[in-house]
Amino acid sequence: RMSLSMLSEQQEQEDKQLDDKANQEPIPLTLGECKGHPRYAVEHFLKKYEVIYPKDKQHVVGKIISKGKVYDVYKRSNVHLLHSRDRWVREMRQVRAGEKAFKTVKRKKKRGKLPTGNTGGSDKSEQQQELELFGVWQTDAWERPEATGGVVPRGRYGHVEVWTSGHIPKGCSHIELPRCGKVAKKLGIDFAPAMTGFEVKSGRSVPVISGIVVLSEHVTLIREAWKQIEQERKRKLQEQHNRKMNKIWRNLIRKTIIHQKVMSGEMGGMSNNATKSSTESKKQAGTPKPTNKADSKSETDPRSKTNETPAKPPAHMFGSRHTHMFEKSSHKYDPETEMWSKTCKLCGMKITWEEF
Repeated sequence: RMSLSMLSEQQEQEDKQLDDKANQEPIPLTLGECKGHPRYAVEHFLKKYEVIYPKDKQHVVGKIISKGKVYDVYKRSNVHLLHSRDRWVREMRQVRAGEKAFKTVKRKKKRGKLPTGNTGGSDKSEQQQELELFGVWQTDAWERPEATGGVVPRGRYGHVEVWTSGHIPKGCSHIELPRCGKVAKKLGIDFAPAMTGFEVKSGRSVPVISGIVVLSEHVTLIREAWKQIEQERKRKLQEQHNRKMNKIWRNLIRKTIIHQKVMSGEMGGMSNNATKSSTESKKQAGTPKPTNKADSKSETDPRSKTNETPAKPPAHMFGSRHTHMFEKSSHKYDPETEMWSKTCKLCGMKITWEEF
């Protein structure tokens, strides 16, 4: 096995060979060969935020003539990326005071309403905004602000930009706990929201707030108070969940009891009616019909038929399942048992229930 020192030496040799080979590569002869070239660049193919610096004659390594125009060729190392003031802060650098923008570009601002004097058909337009760009040669190392008087230093938008741990102000700490801002507010401790990046929502770039920035001396107090508040919050949520589940189980048990009472009453009523009808049919089959005059008269007299009440048909005529008919007149209330009851018109099944 090769040691790490031998691997590093071999890697350095390979890198040196590649650099020597790239330095020996000739300058492109056509304009198209300069596009995306790793060693040489032409201003014609630079991107929006790229510039060539320094841009003087001594840094020109060649010329290309294309369509009657002369293009200067520079080394790729002379191409620099420009940034705005806020973006240089992300890179831990700041633009020096009094520096003028090396380049100004236009970018689209959020869509807004046009002034009232506009008589056009559309009420919205994309406003143009100029953005000042600066090079790295116009910046210095960024110095972190320091907390003074127990107050956390904030940016112009009221929060602290925490791109890295080096962006946290001196004497401050970053706490990434959910709802920790409410805890600091209850304790009366000064804090500032911590912005850690951007995200796109509804086509717009929105800052991402993750935790707060407070003085380092208050970190322990906030963490202990946060634990107590979170325990109390979880306890309340658990109690709320238990009350909800108890209500669900109570309703389920109540419905189950009512269903069992209904089913037991239905099966009991049908079985009793079936046994009664079977015994009555047996008695009628075993005993002969009376042949006295009163019976024959009652059969022939139409007035007797109108006065007598019609008998309920036996339960076996409807089978094991049929649609019960409960009239309102059959609803009765028993004050002793505090139970309600109703009777089926067809089979005589009686159902009792308790009103809650």
